[in-house]
Formats: sequence, structure tokens, C-alpha cells
Amino acid sequence: MGRPFEVRLARGGEVSRVSIAEGTVRVSVHGAEASATFGTLETAACVFEANVRALEAMGFVVAETSFDDAIPGCLSVFDDEGPDPLTWIRWRGPVAEAAFIDVADGQSIFDGTGRLLAEAAPLAHFDPTRSDPVDELRHALRRLLAHPAGRRAEAFELQLAFAHDELLDRVVASPLAERLTHLTLSTVWADGRATARSRDLSSELPKLRSLSATPWMLSHFFESAAPRLRHVWMGSDWGRDVPALSLSESLDRLAKLAPQLETLSIHTVDTSALSPLLRHPLVARLRVLDIAHPNVPADLDVLLTHREHLDRSSLESVFITRHLVPPNELARLADWPTLCPIDHMRDHERYRAFVREAAI
Repeated sequence: MGRPFEVRLARGGEVSRVSIAEGTVRVSVHGAEASATFGTLETAACVFEANVRALEAMGFVVAETSFDDAIPGCLSVFDDEGPDPLTWIRWRGPVAEAAFIDVADGQSIFDGTGRLLAEAAPLAHFDPTRSDPVDELRHALRRLLAHPAGRRAEAFELQLAFAHDELLDRVVASPLAERLTHLTLSTVWADGRATARSRDLSSELPKLRSLSATPWMLSHFFESAAPRLRHVWMGSDWGRDVPALSLSESLDRLAKLAPQLETLSIHTVDTSALSPLLRHPLVARLRVLDIAHPNVPADLDVLLTHREHLDRSSLESVFITRHLVPPNELARLADWPTLCPIDHMRDHERYRAFVREAAI
């Protein structure tokens, strides 16, 4: 077993400690120590964070963090790179080539970790009836910020649907602000208001090169241009009463935000909006336009009407949905190499290459 991950907190001359080793959490407050072993690391991480947060609410301040600084050391709780883990690190020898934390997968966080916490025993200031499963990801971020290899990760991806202000503040105040390259923002509107404050992520995250967000977020989270931003996935706020923006307004805003934008995925374009999209100046300077909606076929007549215009642009690939279009209709596109029809599984080498290029 490696060295425990421990936080020492101070209040005046008083010292408290919270540590975690494997699934065991120890809490020392007012000279009294309590400990418990939990069945999963996710549960133990949440118990650790709940106790640190409670001590901070009592006026304690984190004074020191001690941990196993070997490779991977305290970062061994991160999984290997894959499609399912909430956290992973890709190593190149002793170098963290890329790190990933997903605070957007509500099902895994609340149905998975949340269920485990509901069954956990209380410990010190941890109360299972008031637990927060997002603490699992707070703990992962704490370890990443603590370990020198984590702080120096060559690239960092953060996906956020919960605790936006808190987690962005922690990243922006750390060396990871210079490492964060990929950002996903979702669920930032509820009950008729924004659930995260307005800020300028362009200046706070200067290396940002890939963004997934919805149109109104472009002005809420960005005030200045993001010169390194190359890839954008623009989603929708379907079912949410967010400030309305036309497609043209959204594209105008994106053009100012990302002067070097190369690829745009936008899967919410209906037939009436397709022509304005294809004629917009932003699209003319892209290399890739992805409009492959899984449930809505592209209007081939509109596409073919704009063929000459698109052929004069910088576009190398325009991805559209194939599985909803009759084969005889697809035949009309056979001599147009820029158009790339893909199925709902997106199983096409050109599309996979596009995804690899934009990935961390």
C-alpha cells in the first residue's frame, strides 16, 4: 500500500487531518480520531471530501497535502483511457500525456456513486443522507492538482454539468488552467436562470482548443476571442427556457469567439435553417462541417443547390446522415467527394479521423 493521501487543516493553533488509503478514511478532529473502511474507492473519496468540506465550513483552512508522489502514486485511482471511466490518465512513461475528468455523466454519478453513498456508514462529518456523489470527481481533481505529474499534464479535458463555478474556479486558480485543452459545458440553466456565473474562459483557459456548449453559453462564458479554439460541438438547450438565439446570431458569435475554428459539429439544424447555415461566412472557412443528425435526414436538394458555393470554400468534409436517406437519393451525391454520408453509428473512416483529430 502506498502512502496515504492526507490533507492537514489548521484553525489558529488547532490541527485536523483527513486521510484516505485504499478504501479506509481516517478523520482526526479535536484530538479524537475516527476511521472506517468502505467497499469502494468512490465511496471513500466522497467520505473524504465531505469531511474536508465540513472542516472548512468550521473555519479550518487546508495547510498541507501529503501523498505518494511516485508514478502514478496518488494518481493510481485514475483509470486507464477508455470510453466509460469518469476519470482516466494516459501515461507516456512518467509523463501524463492526457488527463480526463467527467463531471457530466449524471447517470454514473447519481445512479452509481449516489446509490453507493446511500448505503454507506456515517463517519465523523459524513452523513449518507446528505451526501454529494459529485465529491468523487472533486477528489479526483484534488489529486490531479496535488501531484506534480498531474499539474503538468500535457492536455486536460473537463466535462461539466454540475458544480460549474466551484470546479472551474479550482482549475483556473491552478497550473491546470494552462493545461485545459478540452471543455464540455452542459446543464447551465434551470428554473429560468443560469446556474453558473458569467465569466471569460477565453482569458482564463488560454490553451482551450475544443469546446462543447450551447449557443447562449458562448456569450455567458466567453467575452474575448479564443485564438487556439479549433473544434466546436454546438448542442441545443431543447426543453429549457434559455435566452433565444437564431442560428445566424449563434454563428456570428462563434465566428468572433473562434477566429481559427476548423471544425464544427451542429446536429440541430432543421431544413429551414440548412440554407442559412451553408451560406454563413463562418462555414466557408471551416475544414469540416458535421450536420449528421441521427434522426433527421439532410435535405439533399438544399445541399446540391449550394454545391458550387461549398466547393469554393475551404471545406474538405461535410458529414450528413446516411441511414435515413433512400439509396437512390444518395446516388445523387456520388460525384461529390466533399459530402460524406455516415450511418447512426458514425462508422466511417473519415468521420473517425475527424473525431481523433479533435480528441484529447
